[in-house]
Amino acid sequence: MTVLILMRHAEASWTEGGANDLDRPLNRDGEAAAAEMAPWLAGRGLRPGRILCSPARRTRQTAELMRGAVPGLPQPDIVPELYLAGPQAILNVLRQLPDNVEVALLIGHEPGLSSAAQALGGPSAPAQFAPASVAVFTLEAARWGDLVRGRVRGVEFKMPGDR
Repeated sequence: MTVLILMRHAEASWTEGGANDLDRPLNRDGEAAAAEMAPWLAGRGLRPGRILCSPARRTRQTAELMRGAVPGLPQPDIVPELYLAGPQAILNVLRQLPDNVEVALLIGHEPGLSSAAQALGGPSAPAQFAPASVAVFTLEAARWGDLVRGRVRGVEFKMPGDR
């Protein structure tokens, strides 16, 4: 079974980190939300073999907080093409994953994530990702290179604080 987890970075501060968007850090609510999502995924048996994230500080912090909440998660791969990426760029990055990766987590930005989710899952996919929310796609394709619309068996969506 191949599983893709798309996650929006947790809530970032607009007042810290300087004027550069790449440098904006998570705020306190964002830190708590990121740490909440990792145990939720692990409780479903979803332990990513690869974590891909944008070079933005807020995505890297989200990945590190998740790794702190669930020991043994891999170091994130920083992928410059994911910074504010559109759906085609996101899908292109995913299609390059090695086939031995069964579960992949991609941490990125809106609106590209929701557009990529819609491209994969159609109307069953989330229309918008709130900060730190995740969509879990169970894929029919056994190879990442075959990642296309209509080859999704299921989609589960979770936002921080959801029961």
